[in-house]
Order: sequence, then structure tokens, then C-alpha cells
Amino acid sequence: MTMTITTTTRICAVCGNTKWDPFLSTHTGRIMTSDQQVTAGNLDKSICQVCGAVADTETLTDAQARLLYGNGYHSDEHYFFTASGPVARSEIFARWILANLPRPFNSFLEVGCGQGNVLQRLQARLSKTKLRIELRGIDGNKQSCELARAKGLDVQQGMVLRQGEKLPSSDIVLAITVAEHVDDICGFLSVLASSINSGGRILLCLPVQDYPGYNGYDLFIAEHVWHFTRSQLCYILHNAGLEAIGISTNPFVAGVNLFACRASSRGIAPPIPCEPIPAVRNRMYWDGVFWKVDRWLNNKARIAVFGGGEVLALLLAYTSLGDRHGDRHVMACLDEDTAKVGSKRNGIDVQPVEWLKDNPVDGVLLTLSQGYHSQVLEKLEPYNVQAFSWV
Repeated sequence: MTMTITTTTRICAVCGNTKWDPFLSTHTGRIMTSDQQVTAGNLDKSICQVCGAVADTETLTDAQARLLYGNGYHSDEHYFFTASGPVARSEIFARWILANLPRPFNSFLEVGCGQGNVLQRLQARLSKTKLRIELRGIDGNKQSCELARAKGLDVQQGMVLRQGEKLPSSDIVLAITVAEHVDDICGFLSVLASSINSGGRILLCLPVQDYPGYNGYDLFIAEHVWHFTRSQLCYILHNAGLEAIGISTNPFVAGVNLFACRASSRGIAPPIPCEPIPAVRNRMYWDGVFWKVDRWLNNKARIAVFGGGEVLALLLAYTSLGDRHGDRHVMACLDEDTAKVGSKRNGIDVQPVEWLKDNPVDGVLLTLSQGYHSQVLEKLEPYNVQAFSWV
């Protein structure tokens, strides 16, 4: 989707500063979107001179945001591969959320619920209890809402973009990887805070720059407007009348934290956290990965990739893997999920690993999260191919 962006003076959501330095610019002519697509464009992100928060240099108007998420944005179910087999992303999040739900509660609202995959799993589990709970969802995408309603879920089309907007009152409000997409994140959080009933909870899942032991790449996701550390987000929560009473991680969703929040009096503001180093570290790490991948790709014409998720899109967008000229050809996207065989990932045919028996390649590039590299390298050993792990 081609969009014209309106440039305005951005106010830092953490410290209120309006002075920014250049931080991240890409020049491949391609970007990765959060629904794992590669499209035309270049990133331009800036870093706050005062606190080190990172944000898109340019801003979206509300009309542009509704166009982007209302029609052109759609995300399929993702699967994590575990020792006991593949597990759906929605299942991982449902378990994570259930572990952080206070009891009892009567009403639950998910903001940005997509197709309702998480809501459906929560509904199935909560229906087995004696609690009578009303579950609802809203999402900006028309097609996603229709798919959610086809599952029997109470989902309406809508978006929260500015302070003063209204949501149905609920005991629990959930937003999974939504807040970082919203230009007016302070207004967004204020709307959520005003919607919870007395004693209620807000559960926010979003990427953070200082995730323990992990170099996140959300800086390179085009629609992620904001990039914070945990302390910076907690400071914003305080200003929205919220406090995080629990921050948790999940071994499958590296880079993302769950913030369990409740309403609180603002009281005395804590010191503004100044934390530029985590974002700088993450940018430098992935700049190094892109350089290593480009170097490995040099003089290789027939390439296979292993893994068809976000990392594939990341490398297609920001390395020469995505170049459409010269002799190089990405022959196949290898995947263990047989249900995906015969489909395409960003225009690349998905094939089983056994495809390598009859199809010689110059190398296999690992295009999946670093936690899987060692086990994938073992699976490739019988095929006597040159495999590249950028870890």
C-alpha cells in the first residue's frame, strides 16, 4: 500500500521533548511490515535527545492509520516449534494471559483482537469454569472482524487513536502488540485506563528494547511507531494513571514483555528514565547481522532459506536477499510444517526439508529466530549443504 505521510513535530511520549537526532535510516527501498510482508519504502527513525526513546520521524494522521489498519493489514496465525511439536502463537499468548488474570472478573475486552484467535482460546478455557464472563473484542481491520465473528465471537470494528475516545467498561482490557503502533500512545493508554472497572486490570504485551539476553528487531518493523525500554514504558503508564504491578517474559515470545497494570493515583512522578543504550545496541546488532548475511550471499546464485516468518521478511527487506536483479534466485523456503508446503512466503515456494535431496543449492540461509538455529543445523546435516547461521 502506497501512502503519503504527513511530517509533523513529534513530542516524545516519555519526556515531552521535541528535539530528536537521526537514529535509523534504511536504503534498500524495501521495508518489513508487522504482518510479515515486504513492501516498498525506507525506514526513518529518530532518537529523543533527552531520554533515548526511539520513534518514527514522521507521523500518521488518524485517517491514514484507519486506512492502513482498516483494509490493508492482515495477520495469519504463527506457530512456534517446540520439542513437543508446533504450538500456535495464540495458544502461547492465551496461556500467558490466563496466568496473569485476577479472579474473579465478569467482563473482558481485547483491543486489536485480529481474527479473534486469542479470544477464542480464552473463551474455550473460561467456559469450563463456573464464572460467567462476557468476552468482547475490537479491531480496526474489517476482514479480521468478519473472521472473528464467524467463530461466534463478539467483535466489532473500531480503533483507539486519541485521548477522549470511549471503550466499553470492562474488568480486564487486553492489548497484544498494539500500543507500539499508536502515534498518540499516551492518549491510547489514557483511554484504556478510563475503561477499566474498579479493581480492574490492563494487560499490555509489547516489545521492549532491554529484553534480557535478547537483541530485538522491532526497530526494523515499519509500523512500530515507538520503541521503549521497560522503565520508559512504566513512566508513560504512570502519566496515564496506571502502574505496572507485574512485568513478565515468555520463553517463546522473545523481545516481548507482558505488563499487568492497575489504576493508580499519579502522585509524585518518578525521575525520567534516560536509556538510549539498549536501542543503540539492538540497532548495531542487526546492522551486523545484515552485513554478515550480505557477505555470505555474495557469489551465491541458487539459495534456499529455512524459515518463513518474520526473520525471512526482515532479511528480504534489509539485505540483498530481497534484490530482484542479477543471477541470484531464492529457490525455496524450507519448512517443517507440511500444511504450508505448496504455499508461498513473500513470493517464495514453500517446500519440505526433503526437497534438498533432488535440488542442489549453493547454500541454505537460516531465516528464523536465533533460538532455533542449532536444531535446524542438525536437521540439515544429512543433506550435505552449506548452511549459514548468522548468530
